[in-house]
Amino acid sequence: MNLLRSFVVERLTAAAEEILGAFERTLQEREKEIDRQRRLLDIILKPSVTLHRTEIGTGFYDGSYDGSCNTDGEEDYLESGYQ
Repeated sequence: MNLLRSFVVERLTAAAEEILGAFERTLQEREKEIDRQRRLLDIILKPSVTLHRTEIGTGFYDGSYDGSCNTDGEEDYLESGYQ
């Protein structure tokens, strides 16, 4: 009888350890999934705008402006009556 009791206790202990191990793995997987979903919600609910600096002289302005206005052809347009 003692041998049977010892065997049953051993098998129940092994089964309990296996169940707890599976529970811990499931819990870790769920926590990872919750973290992933939380990051997605943060992205959706808190959008961010990234501004990039532009160096002077990268093609937007080359320094060649002399301060005058170009009105070539404006007088012809006004004289033609197309206002």
